[in-house]
Amino acid sequence: MEYIKFSLSRDLLYFSIFAGIIGFLFYKLGMDWTFTPETIFTCLAVAVIIGIILCIFVPRRRERKNEAAFFHFCRLLKTESYFSSYSWQQRYSRFCRNNPLHSLSSFTLKGDISYRYIVMSIKRDIGTASIISIAVGIYFASVMSEFLGTYLCDELKNEPGDFIRSLFGSDAVVYLDNFFKSRFNVYFIVFITAVITEWFLYITVLYLLSLRIFNKWLKRHPHYLAEQDKIKQSYLHCYAFECSYFCTVIGSEYIHAFDGRNFHTVNINNVSHVKWLIEKYKVYYESRSAKTYAGDEYRFNLKFTCGGTDIADDFHITLDQFQGKMIMEKFFPDISNDINPDIKYSDISSHYLSSIGGCTSSLVL
Repeated sequence: MEYIKFSLSRDLLYFSIFAGIIGFLFYKLGMDWTFTPETIFTCLAVAVIIGIILCIFVPRRRERKNEAAFFHFCRLLKTESYFSSYSWQQRYSRFCRNNPLHSLSSFTLKGDISYRYIVMSIKRDIGTASIISIAVGIYFASVMSEFLGTYLCDELKNEPGDFIRSLFGSDAVVYLDNFFKSRFNVYFIVFITAVITEWFLYITVLYLLSLRIFNKWLKRHPHYLAEQDKIKQSYLHCYAFECSYFCTVIGSEYIHAFDGRNFHTVNINNVSHVKWLIEKYKVYYESRSAKTYAGDEYRFNLKFTCGGTDIADDFHITLDQFQGKMIMEKFFPDISNDINPDIKYSDISSHYLSSIGGCTSSLVL
């Protein structure tokens, strides 16, 4: 599975390298080179031009290269030669040797679901949440720093100051008085406190929302209400396959899955077919006026078709491609195969994608 190679970070790296090279050349060409306005402007102008060229041409070149790889990948899937190729089978054998079956390390089902829900939400909202927390921190620091600094200095002259003096001596009171007289010091403390508090509240809200996920699933599946204790034990102690915030647990009686938003449990005897669903996301950075290609993200899903009492509960779950193959071979050898996998591809903004980049193996082409 190929993870997103975010163009922004790579292009900024190139930009910094080229700017450094230009500065070094200026220094070497004239050993008496100084930071005059003209040389600084020239250096910045050249670096900006290089940065613009990188931001325009590098993403386009990467997009064409990834499109060619995708068409080649589709041809391999249609000829049924991707999963059976020697290189893929070799990597799969190595994966099986290095990843023995195991169970989850969590103590409770709800605790594990909460953790995965929080990870998924932070991966999706990290940019927006960071900007909001920094803005709120700056606002509170600007409003409260002067007042708080004066208040703390006044308090050091009263009982709190006497208490600190009795524990640490007069030097500690003098140090704190000088520290709080600096508006920057108080500003920084208020800023950091506000940012940490906002992130704490954000994660607390996510945790409270996550507690509803399992209960909502039980309400939609009342026939499993009497078995909820058995389901919780099965989830914690059976074979687990984890991929970023995705999780599939397979036991002798149930299959459990969680995709960061929705929880699934079906009776393993009600599974009638297992096949691949491969999704390709073409990811863009979007602004008001334009969008820039960021990269491709492939997701290998196992699609479970169910019957019996779970006939309306078909679902798919994202895993690493080698984990999916391991599940097919070890648990569903008679009702699964690699023939005619479903393929979906779509464009998506990076703002709406909780990337699993770095947690999956790349395409074997």
